[in-house]
Amino acid sequence: MDHLYLMTISMTGVFDHEWKGLPTLFVEIGRNAGLRESGHEKPEPEDPFLLASFEFDPSGGLSTVHVGSPNGRLEVKTRQVCKIVDAHPEWSDERVATELKHAGAKFGPSERAAIIAAVPSKALEQFIGSVTVESAEFRLRHQQKPEPIAELYWVVEASSMMSNGEKANWEMGFDAFEGRLTDLSRSPDEHYRP
Repeated sequence: MDHLYLMTISMTGVFDHEWKGLPTLFVEIGRNAGLRESGHEKPEPEDPFLLASFEFDPSGGLSTVHVGSPNGRLEVKTRQVCKIVDAHPEWSDERVATELKHAGAKFGPSERAAIIAAVPSKALEQFIGSVTVESAEFRLRHQQKPEPIAELYWVVEASSMMSNGEKANWEMGFDAFEGRLTDLSRSPDEHYRP
């Protein structure tokens, strides 16, 4: 029986320091490329379509989740628009927003209400409790020298009440094309800015 897909799971973390947190867990899924011809055989996914990382706080609680598809349709579209925007640092924010909309983005900078409505509160509730959105900001460009860099995604800050009664603060990333949740990070209470 041929296997069409391969998943690898790996962890990285320091081992020669005092532990400040747990290692990051990485998951990669792609086509099965078979075993490599090398000194040791290690299966590796070819052309990965799913990459995920999970970070944990010192007590073992999940603090950050990132899930993406490096060659997915939306990621490719975002990179294409970012490349165009980066080639035109003189463009105004309005011109950048127009380019993004022209490329097919449904959740551009003026779609704040729509991105808040796209937050998958019900789906997240079983994992992080009832979600309350605190703010939503579109990241157009990162200002730096010598030229700004296009970002083109939403950051939504929210809070929730965990099943253990603990309040948790979250930062979520959403793509501009379909309003898809791409990142979920737990913010320590002392760093949270409502």
